[in-house]
Amino acid sequence: MQTDWTRHWRTMHGGLLWKFWVWRITRSYRKMLEGLNLENPSILELGSGSGSNSFYLAKLLDSKNVTLVDSNKKALQLSKLLFKNSGVKLRLEKQELLSLKLKEKFDLVHSEGLIEHFYNKDRLEILRKHSQFCKKQGFMVIFLQYDCLQYKLFRKTFEILGKWIWDEEPLTKKEFYNYCKKLNWKILKELESPLMSEIGFLIQKA
Repeated sequence: MQTDWTRHWRTMHGGLLWKFWVWRITRSYRKMLEGLNLENPSILELGSGSGSNSFYLAKLLDSKNVTLVDSNKKALQLSKLLFKNSGVKLRLEKQELLSLKLKEKFDLVHSEGLIEHFYNKDRLEILRKHSQFCKKQGFMVIFLQYDCLQYKLFRKTFEILGKWIWDEEPLTKKEFYNYCKKLNWKILKELESPLMSEIGFLIQKA
């Protein structure tokens, strides 16, 4: 099964479940970045979707430079509407992530709910894209679905209701740790909570 992302954004965006998800993940981003000295950072989001995560980060960190990358036209349209009149210099890039080309590097590169949609060698490559566009001593934040009870219950419920439309394969913590080892990444912070079927990692580029 291949995810119909246009259908996803047309049916899920703005609904009660989506609003809860945004509330939950923005709280997680805030906890993840507590204590970091990031003032007006340039922000890049890979697989940005509606742009809500970067919109929150721009306000939290007083950022005026945000670049969003997504391959779906509907998602980028939602992002453009969200950032309208925000005072943020927004750059939208409609590109496939595995072949992504950007001239700029960023202080903060992040993604949420992205890694689990790639498989085999592509999964390592999409993780490598984070550090490729991150400045030296810059930070990366990655939230991903991982193999836990919360995820299994959430997925099973949607499958029973006939509403599961996503092609994804959650990671185990061990799998992510192995990827970090291959990429020579050092994890600064790890975050999970009872409300999350995702786990987050904060990494600084050496």
